[in-house]
Amino acid sequence: MTITRGVKIYYRIRDGKLLTSQSGDNILDCLTLKLWLSFAGTVDVNSGLIVNVSLIKRAVAQRLTDNEVYCHCITDILNWVYTALADCFSTCQLVNAVLEIDDHAFARSLKEPEMLTITRKYELAAAHRLWNDKWDAQKNYVEFGKCANPNGHGHNYTLEVTVRCPARNNCPTQTDMDKIDNVVKELVLESFDHKNLCLDIPEMQNMVPTVENMAVVIWDILKDKFSPLTLHNIRIWETANTYADYNGNNS
Repeated sequence: MTITRGVKIYYRIRDGKLLTSQSGDNILDCLTLKLWLSFAGTVDVNSGLIVNVSLIKRAVAQRLTDNEVYCHCITDILNWVYTALADCFSTCQLVNAVLEIDDHAFARSLKEPEMLTITRKYELAAAHRLWNDKWDAQKNYVEFGKCANPNGHGHNYTLEVTVRCPARNNCPTQTDMDKIDNVVKELVLESFDHKNLCLDIPEMQNMVPTVENMAVVIWDILKDKFSPLTLHNIRIWETANTYADYNGNNS
């Protein structure tokens, strides 16, 4: 079982050093980061907890704030987090750290410490109607409810594209980041945004245009387009409460 605790950290650069402060002092001079930490361990039979959240907050306050560390890139920051928190608790282990900066999220996992994942978020609006021509109307309405209405309906989707690269000092470069945006804009947003998935997207003509199928289609469009980075996952939020994930052969 895994418990995730989100911690917001503020930092600014001075003489090549990263200064952090949870208090947010001089916030106008700082770039706001949000750090999500995942700890895995066995649930205590008495407390019902893996680790008390207050202990996580205390460890972050003691080990990640009000210190100066040399951080020249995202990998440096995540390495610093892992080093500082690796031995905090005897009952659980830090297994994942995700750093959010604006619309980007950078993550390192204990399972693959040599790799870095980068997630970029995009917004798009599209309409669809959920309908299977092989079924009669009654079955379609039983299965899809109001989503089967003849004139369809729309969603404001959030698309999260995650790619992988080695966790080294020169990766990802700004060129890599620009390439992600340019590829997604050209191949996905220009085709899908403000379109009808049933009528305007050739790849979705012979399927029910669910968010699950949409994730698979977008994966197939993007899967070989980010070299030397590799596509890792596609997540599409259809509403604030529902999403679909697809990661190709790793699913």
